[in-house]
Amino acid sequence: MNVYKAVPNIRFNGFEDKWKINRLLSITTVYSGLTYKPEDIQTSGTLVLRSSNIQEGKIIKKDCVYVNSSVVNSINVEKKDVILVVRNGSKKLIGKHAIVMQNMKNTVIGAFMSGLRPKNGDFLNALLNTETFKKEVFRSLGATINQITNKDLKRMKFYLPFSYEQQKIGNFFTKLDKLLDLQQQKIDKLELLKKALLQKLFPRHDARIPEFRFKGFEDEWEPKYLGKLGFFESGNGFPKNEQGKKIGIPFFKVSDLGSSFKLTKAKNYVAPEQIKSNKWKVIDPTKNGAIVFAKIGAAIFLNRKRLVMKPFLIDNNLMAYVISENVNRNFVMANIQMINFSKFVQVGAIPSINSGDLKKIKISQPINLSEQQKIGSLLSKVDQLIELENKKLQNFQQVKKCLLQNMFVE
Repeated sequence: MNVYKAVPNIRFNGFEDKWKINRLLSITTVYSGLTYKPEDIQTSGTLVLRSSNIQEGKIIKKDCVYVNSSVVNSINVEKKDVILVVRNGSKKLIGKHAIVMQNMKNTVIGAFMSGLRPKNGDFLNALLNTETFKKEVFRSLGATINQITNKDLKRMKFYLPFSYEQQKIGNFFTKLDKLLDLQQQKIDKLELLKKALLQKLFPRHDARIPEFRFKGFEDEWEPKYLGKLGFFESGNGFPKNEQGKKIGIPFFKVSDLGSSFKLTKAKNYVAPEQIKSNKWKVIDPTKNGAIVFAKIGAAIFLNRKRLVMKPFLIDNNLMAYVISENVNRNFVMANIQMINFSKFVQVGAIPSINSGDLKKIKISQPINLSEQQKIGSLLSKVDQLIELENKKLQNFQQVKKCLLQNMFVE
């Protein structure tokens, strides 16, 4: 952006005036949050919005705290206020914010928050999403305490347009956010559909037949140990001199895993000569695939799994489950998603899990491979739909990011 021209790269028709440097507080007032004591907390009363109530730019009623209304000495939030995290143990959460989209009676903000009551809440919310605001926050952070103060907010300056252009920009980004919300709702509904299918297409508890079934199948299902449907492989150390290489055999670390079964490109590769000199065994899942997951760290183990279809190596914090050829891999993957692995986590200095315990896990399996294939195929298609809609969401988010960069003056 050419700051001397002081105009954005993308602009609505009819606007030609230069943007002018103004203080943030020229377009908003600030109010402080409520300080309360543990004994003030109760099951109902005045809702106190905290950092945990702001997620993905929205206010979420989750992990809510209520206090006795008689101790409240701060003002109630109003529709179109912008709630801002100004103090937190995590530096990266400073500046997290959300706009109040509806009237919220008997609701205040906590002491580590600031409330902004702007002339145009939609515009201010969009402004706080820009990289320029993030840079201002980073510049204002204290050396020892993760916070920004009202004094910091007073110092912040931005290039701002006249009020009518602010209104146009604010309305535009509000509509874009609604599109993003609708896309996320579509993904959430698909996730619920998948959850329902997993519950209905597989026998529950000690039952031998599922509630829903494809036509033509009547045989009872039989229990099978995971150890009989595949085998487990452990990982290796990682040679430092191989860091960042882009050729050879892919080497996966915990940080390479995600919450879905999609495989992305590995960040590191190991040359064949290194594999040979270290006498490492390359895991070959090319016939039916392998599921890679963490074996150290309970939360990581439960939330991160990935399907791999080509030869690979893993570090010693990971484990691979190579699926046998005589079962349908999509069916096995769906079964694994329903397992409550937390029961198998060994508590210690570092929570962990071992393959011996996993081998003994029982899953229900149809005798007829064709029934496995039909179930696996259906669930695989649902996964593909979820992946497709997630890609659309990511594309929308990139569009928003690009527009924020080009519709504001940096």
